[in-house]
Amino acid sequence: PPPSGTKRQRRFSLKVILIFGLSCLLSFYTGLFLGMQHGIENAALPDQCQCEDCSKANPPSDGGPRRNKHTLFPKRLEKLFAGAVRVDRDEFMNKFDLGVPKDATAKGNEDVVIFYHHPKSITNVTNKANRGAMEDLPSLSVDDATIKCHTLKIVLTEPNRVGQCMAIVGQWESYHIHKYMRVPADDNSRAGVSWELPLRSVARTFSANKGRTQQVPFAQNVKTFDQTILKPYLES
Repeated sequence: PPPSGTKRQRRFSLKVILIFGLSCLLSFYTGLFLGMQHGIENAALPDQCQCEDCSKANPPSDGGPRRNKHTLFPKRLEKLFAGAVRVDRDEFMNKFDLGVPKDATAKGNEDVVIFYHHPKSITNVTNKANRGAMEDLPSLSVDDATIKCHTLKIVLTEPNRVGQCMAIVGQWESYHIHKYMRVPADDNSRAGVSWELPLRSVARTFSANKGRTQQVPFAQNVKTFDQTILKPYLES
């Protein structure tokens, strides 16, 4: 019969084998579970960068990196723009009487963009088809889009104008739209814009082709108007 020490050694070896086998089995199922979780995340974000160097494929914008791929505005703008939606232009213009004739809605100028300056101003109504898509804005009705707005500011600007840009600045409130153009420093110049000139503050009567279109009236013109038109009107 074999020595008693040999029998004890065999029992010890069988125990080690069982522990090793259970460890391998546990490691296999742990890896399988983590792999399934990773696959679910990728399925939820199908357009996530899959290349070897994502920083080259999707470089960060000048405004800095976005908080996540579903954030419309970067963190540096979060106190100015908390969100944005679009509404139908005809519905919007019919809803609010702006006191000016309504231009006809044309292709490419069919919606109005509404920006929210605080998360609590954002409507609870969501468009699930477009929610979170950075390449598109949610489309809502005017009532749904403005349901949490106790103040709505409306800016009218001519669409599709070459060379025109618009800046929105977080600052103490102003009800004047500041206008800058690349025109000569002489306010009486009839020259239009020139790309060689810097942007400078101008009156709203400046045009891109003719410069200042409405000149300051001369003293003689003012006197003639007062005597021939204003005075007779007031004395009638």
